[in-house]
Amino acid sequence: MSSLNLVDEIRKCRSCSCLFKLVRRVVRQTIGLEREGIMLAVQEGPSRIAAYHPRGSELIVLSSGTFEYVRRMGSEGNCYLFAILLHEYLRCLGYNRRRARRIVKEIVKKIFGEDHTAMKIFNNVTNILAKPPELEEWGNTLGFIRLDDGLPYAY
Repeated sequence: MSSLNLVDEIRKCRSCSCLFKLVRRVVRQTIGLEREGIMLAVQEGPSRIAAYHPRGSELIVLSSGTFEYVRRMGSEGNCYLFAILLHEYLRCLGYNRRRARRIVKEIVKKIFGEDHTAMKIFNNVTNILAKPPELEEWGNTLGFIRLDDGLPYAY
């Protein structure tokens, strides 16, 4: 896995589907694990939470605020969203929050470098994410993201 090529691929993505495929590939290549059937969704929630994985589900839920922020950031936003999706995918694979955070930091540092915006944002966000989100703080509606059509950040 060449870090330079991967950074280019991440920056060129125009959909969550594209980014999630890269996340799965990186996890398969670095850890040797993979899980089929994961779905992505967007939900209105507290600004301090970027995303979450409901334990026992096949779902990764992105905060709508995070989703919009990433869309406005352009290619740098892709790098940050990659880190978020990587963390939640590791949670889907059964890693606890602390271990997933450690693995993400190792992978993100290797791919982007320690001074990259994605690393800085992820470090700040993970300092906030000490406890799981309270479900009462989230909206009632999920907008599912299609993982097969390549539409640009549609939900």
